[in-house]
Amino acid sequence: SVARDGNPAHVVPAFDVPLDWVLYGSVDYGFATSSPDSKPFVYGLYASDTLGHIYRIDEIAAANWDPVDQVTAIREVESRYPTRPRYRVGCPSMFIRKTEHGPTIAEEYARGGIPVIQPNTDRVNGWARCILWLKQAPDGLPWFMSFDRCTQFNRQVPSLPVDASRQDDIDRDAEDHCAEEWRHLLMSRPQPASIAPVKVPRYSAAGILAAARAERGD
Repeated sequence: SVARDGNPAHVVPAFDVPLDWVLYGSVDYGFATSSPDSKPFVYGLYASDTLGHIYRIDEIAAANWDPVDQVTAIREVESRYPTRPRYRVGCPSMFIRKTEHGPTIAEEYARGGIPVIQPNTDRVNGWARCILWLKQAPDGLPWFMSFDRCTQFNRQVPSLPVDASRQDDIDRDAEDHCAEEWRHLLMSRPQPASIAPVKVPRYSAAGILAAARAERGD
């Protein structure tokens, strides 16, 4: 798939995921929302191919779902695929104990059969990792691509605003749930093998958005 400007597109038509691809999941937990359009709970399902590319292959986005609803939906999505994720990354709020004796959200997920691991929360290095994955691989495709059915992610990430006071970060007040779980997932993986390590902040949040918007001709 090629964008209008000739660059390889990051959004590609969905296809059947081969059996030898490894799956990974990522959750940005949320419940209530002040906007009818906001989806504070997001689950992204990813697949790594044999050449090192990562694809976002499926997603869930919802509001006002409790942990049981979320776990049920995740299990339903994952059941569509012949293999289960090697692991799933949670967001930081899932590991905070709300009361002295009550379970964390991560513990409630685990009870429902969806265990999650803690994320690397480094935002600046995380966004730098994201832009590396948007770069072109030796085969001409981007290292990271998203299936066209992942409409929430494909809409949200290119439209995110940069933090006005810190150009290497995304505006924390924006609807960034997809971007957050995407960053957490990519921070759980090694960076693309053919790209040398980069000292942050060589790549900024503005660069991430520019790369994501390129295929739209913005």
